[in-house]
Amino acid sequence: MFVNLGDNSGLDAQGFAPFAVVLEGLELFERVHAGYASGGPDQTRAKVNGNAYLTAEFPNLSFIKSATVL
Repeated sequence: MFVNLGDNSGLDAQGFAPFAVVLEGLELFERVHAGYASGGPDQTRAKVNGNAYLTAEFPNLSFIKSATVL
């Protein structure tokens, strides 16, 4: 999942689609661990191995535990 702060329409052709708008609480994203910004998780391995891969290889990775649909 991406949290985009700018125009990322270039991702549309890659199959990424926006699915939400942050209405409040954007300041919470300032607390997300950014240490893996370069060299982060491999998308294919994450898809195949899920959280077992992510928690083993990236122990400081931030997770969203819940969300509310309005």
